[in-house]
Amino acid sequence: PIPIPEAPENTSPSYICSGIPFSLQASGGVNNVWYETAMAKSNLSTASALAMKAITASGANDSLLTRFVSVKINDCESPRTPIIFRIKPRLQLEPLRPFHLTGERTIAIPETNIKQATQPVKISFTSTAKNPLGPFSSIGFIYRTVTDSLGCNIKDTTQVNYVRNGPIIHFLSAKTEVNCLLNNYFIKVLGCPLKTSVLGSSKRFESTNAEFILTGGKYNLLCNDGESDTLELNLPSLKRPSSTLFKSFNGPICENDSIKISLELNPAIHFIGWEREGHLISQDKTIKGILSAGEYQHVIEDNGCFYRSEKILLEKRPNPPAPIIEKWGAYFVKVKTTGIPVWLIDQKTSTDTSNIKKLTEGREFYARTKTNYKSLTCFSPYSNVYYVDTPFTYEFSAYPNPTLGVLSIEIAYDTENATLLLFDLKGKQLDTVEIKNSSRIMNWDLSRFPAGTYILKLIADGISQEKTIRKFP
Repeated sequence: PIPIPEAPENTSPSYICSGIPFSLQASGGVNNVWYETAMAKSNLSTASALAMKAITASGANDSLLTRFVSVKINDCESPRTPIIFRIKPRLQLEPLRPFHLTGERTIAIPETNIKQATQPVKISFTSTAKNPLGPFSSIGFIYRTVTDSLGCNIKDTTQVNYVRNGPIIHFLSAKTEVNCLLNNYFIKVLGCPLKTSVLGSSKRFESTNAEFILTGGKYNLLCNDGESDTLELNLPSLKRPSSTLFKSFNGPICENDSIKISLELNPAIHFIGWEREGHLISQDKTIKGILSAGEYQHVIEDNGCFYRSEKILLEKRPNPPAPIIEKWGAYFVKVKTTGIPVWLIDQKTSTDTSNIKKLTEGREFYARTKTNYKSLTCFSPYSNVYYVDTPFTYEFSAYPNPTLGVLSIEIAYDTENATLLLFDLKGKQLDTVEIKNSSRIMNWDLSRFPAGTYILKLIADGISQEKTIRKFP
């Protein structure tokens, strides 16, 4: 058995404009069959759409029309679906009467009386003149188009008869002042003895004192005496030009850091320059280098208006002063700084931030200081360079020599266990002391021993070294 096809869906429009051809569309594609009535034996069309001629609704109400459609596959045909549509009544307007202009060269917007339409409506005008409502310098026509909310429209036209009073004896001029804050113009028309009119693209303005406030656009300035010329104005639209800003910082920077601020701008826009604290500092679109802290903004000019950008705040944090490296004892160097030292030993950065370094660590010592401001780190210039001529071996020093009592002893290398022994010249051991941390200077009080010459022996890491010292009374 062959299944009966499904009936098509009603997809026709709800409303049709009066007097306009249209077509009806239903589902089913090429298998649609159209009928004039539900019981008609012969069809109107077997196409997917039914083309309808223009139908006019002559009354004030909608006209209802119905056509029927089915889907036929082979010899099987679905039930007929009614397609109901409404034809809107034709738009009705009161016609425009001819215009007669004597002296006046422009037409006030005509009143449109609509007798029948689906509100709201849109009304537009065109004419044989340069602008929809004039000015007319000879006989012409004005065209009116009315479109309702359903898209139905009607057009009509009427004649404009213009007669000049006489030859042109008044020549108009205009004084223009730009208001950059409000993006408009103040226009003062000169040379018109009567009421003055300004005609824009679709609007007309009148003034008894010949003064107007206008925005950008094309305008015709007219004198309503028929003996004046027409003055044309083309006022540029006033608005802040767009620009793109690039800057190399997003927060505070160090005092000695370089920055870069650049501006990308339409070449047609006049770039005035960069200001800092209200003073012009550069006329280049890009400023870079070590700049002073403060508020920066650029100034541009377009159509006689000057525009300043939002202020760019440049904050700076001080760089610490350069540290000083000096010798400390016999086998150490010390950096004098108020910040955190960053050592460079033999041109390699050290991670140790202590203030003291042993000379046995390298030949060339210098440093700089860093100061942290939250996420910002500022560095000082580099210090003086301390250079070691010859590398140090396992040695120790004792000073002052001669001594009056307290002897300072400094070991040039690290050792965990070291012993200092004091002997007289006969080889008798007089005293001994254990050293637990040889990276620091220790003091040994010898004031209890009589004046004379002594032997000081250091034993560490299996190495024995001796020095002769003298003690004064």
